[in-house]
Amino acid sequence: MMDKTIEFSLPNDLWLSVPPAAGQQFLAMRSGDFDVFRPNIAVDMAPLRPETTLEQLADTVAGRLRLVDPDLKIAKRQIDESKRTILQQVNTVARDEEGRAISLSQAQVIVVAESVEGGEFVTYCFMLTAEASSLGEYVEDFQQFVGSARIS
Repeated sequence: MMDKTIEFSLPNDLWLSVPPAAGQQFLAMRSGDFDVFRPNIAVDMAPLRPETTLEQLADTVAGRLRLVDPDLKIAKRQIDESKRTILQQVNTVARDEEGRAISLSQAQVIVVAESVEGGEFVTYCFMLTAEASSLGEYVEDFQQFVGSARIS
């Protein structure tokens, strides 16, 4: 039973909350004009089996993007067992409507929280997705967003 709740704040007025895709808890899109890809911040959550290691969890989260790009690359991964967190960056290639390749990068912050009733775990995944060449422009906003999150 996932009895945890999460609250957070958008980093500034340039991010607009929109209806999330199936399986996501939250989605915000960056306002402005973008020729190829609109940066977004998403949050999802899922139950976690107690025997799942953080390494397995990191692989599972990154692996969801393999549906888009079987050759995705994990550019960075940092696992903190004591804090039950994972930071990773995944680089992938998607295709636009005309079939042109778009290099995307997704920063992922994964947090594991124990349920209120104990014994069960919930995974929260915060994701920033942008064109690989511009991901750095949105990292500060993403850090503010993740820093505002309160799980209770």
